[in-house]
Amino acid sequence: MAPEDKVRAVAGAAAAERVRDHERDGVEIEVVFPGKGLIIWATPDAKFAMAMCRAWNRWAHEAYAGYEQRILPMAAIGPRIARERSPRSLGRRSKAFAV
Repeated sequence: MAPEDKVRAVAGAAAAERVRDHERDGVEIEVVFPGKGLIIWATPDAKFAMAMCRAWNRWAHEAYAGYEQRILPMAAIGPRIARERSPRSLGRRSKAFAV
């Protein structure tokens, strides 16, 4: 592994480290999405999907507490909520948000 790969492999494990890296790289703010957590929508079980969404949201809230000015985690929402609040369900058409 190249030295920069070793740094990248462990980068961002904790919020303080992420902010330190951001300062070094000139990043003012980070928006965090449930990337690895996207598996939460890979189940036909809506209750289980909602439980996984709640777990991600709880974890993100705790993991980034105190860093809200620099790190903004996006909430994971369950499939039912996404359908109910989609532009199409509100009478809007959008290619970007088509369901």
